Amino acid sequence: MSSPVRVKICGLLNAEMAVYAAQCGADALGFVHYAPSPRFIEPAATAMIVAALPPLVGTVSLAVKVSAAEALTMKQAAHTDVIQFYGSPDEYGVLLQADPRAIFATADEQIAQQVLAKFPQAHILFDGATEAHGGMGVQADWSAAAQLAQQTPLLLAGGLTPENVALAITQVSPWGVDVSSGVESTRGVKSRERIAKFIAEAKRGTST
Repeated sequence: MSSPVRVKICGLLNAEMAVYAAQCGADALGFVHYAPSPRFIEPAATAMIVAALPPLVGTVSLAVKVSAAEALTMKQAAHTDVIQFYGSPDEYGVLLQADPRAIFATADEQIAQQVLAKFPQAHILFDGATEAHGGMGVQADWSAAAQLAQQTPLLLAGGLTPENVALAITQVSPWGVDVSSGVESTRGVKSRERIAKFIAEAKRGTST
């Protein structure tokens, strides 16, 4: 049976835009706890946004190149539901023990396969960035992503936009899609119009 593709809007910086994305149908919202990203937000500020959100909207803390312990501290301070982890597979394994829903993010298919082989319960976000973190607007390898999507409920990121997300869903069949730069008017500044269009286009697709 098919179901609507889940949509995550990432890199939010204020409650107004976060609430708007939720009202448009976003299933989850992401917050970047990584400096010097233009989308960086302190965990404490994230907690205030989370408190303003409607119920049943997932929240995700992005942790980059930190230890599992540091990532968990960020999540606790931000009051988010899940950690999206850019880092070593070993640290991710430690993280899974405390946060079984933690997401491992990578642009490397081989690393993704290694993580799945070691941790079959892993949740994988497949990105297009080559600098060990997302938000760069680099398109992922959709062919590799399609292979991964056959093995695990995959979250596809990297270079997605309102203009290409429907095609990406058709070619990859991901469990969900994740966007940041693709719904911005300028780097780090979200566009209401592009958020609404992205969510509408993504929700047209289905995932098995």
